[in-house]
Amino acid sequence: DGRMSWRYAVNAGETWMPSQNQWDLLMGLQPHEERQRISRFHFKKDAKLALAGRTLLQHAACKAFNQPFGMIVFGRTAEGKPFVKQLEGDRRDLPWYNLNLSHHGSWTVVAAEEARLVGVDVMTVTAPRKGEDAEVFFNDFVDCLTCDEWKQIRKVGRDSASLFFAFFVFWALKESYIKAVGIGLGLTLSRMEFDVEENILHHRPESYGILYKQSVKMKLDGVTRDEWRFEVGQIDGEHVMAVACGPLTAAIPSFMRELRGRSGDQEPPAPQQEDTPGEVQLRIVEIRELLGRELGDAYEDAK
Repeated sequence: DGRMSWRYAVNAGETWMPSQNQWDLLMGLQPHEERQRISRFHFKKDAKLALAGRTLLQHAACKAFNQPFGMIVFGRTAEGKPFVKQLEGDRRDLPWYNLNLSHHGSWTVVAAEEARLVGVDVMTVTAPRKGEDAEVFFNDFVDCLTCDEWKQIRKVGRDSASLFFAFFVFWALKESYIKAVGIGLGLTLSRMEFDVEENILHHRPESYGILYKQSVKMKLDGVTRDEWRFEVGQIDGEHVMAVACGPLTAAIPSFMRELRGRSGDQEPPAPQQEDTPGEVQLRIVEIRELLGRELGDAYEDAK
């Protein structure tokens, strides 16, 4: 029905090596509390992902609201879900716009929606510890997935690489739903059950950068939830990404309060019509592209 969706990814892994000046420039664009949060990371790689994430969040919202970089103020709910807090001049356009951020491994991703609740999760699909056996790893997660989900995973093959890949597809889907609703980690993972088309559970190099729609169904507490839509795909050979979209009315109260506040207490719009199966092209962007022309040039000059 013409409502807008946005999907972005930034590689903030080993290929991104900002100079100290570039780092300082990007940190200087963050609000004080975010700078403090990013500085507290023990490992530089985690700080890099967090900083790239905040930069991408700002870029996504500025694009949607047609604002120069840095003009959007974000808040977080008590559960940690980010939201657009205020716009210049108390604007009321895109009142239900919401967005979500995830980072893992080398990638930071953001999904945003004009009028649907959205959550996103990215996961590395390789063994968490080098050479680890998948079956040994799974012992700690037996209760997180349902019997049927484990059956789907075991169908992909016997080797650890295939098993890890399929497992992390399910993990990313569950996290994307939890992050859309805004619960943090307060929802038991086995309450959700996903039925995933088999080809999605296999590593396919030809599909990098593409998210597939309508290849996943979800049950919550045993009931099929057709009002929820999922997109899932690979960013590259080592990362899978899942996006959950659902009705705004499914938001937890703390998040719904923030959305209502920006909409001037309107009622949320009705859920969208049936999505058709298809593909969503992930927009992969460089850090300098996120900043707009002037700041992007200053970033380049700070090498």
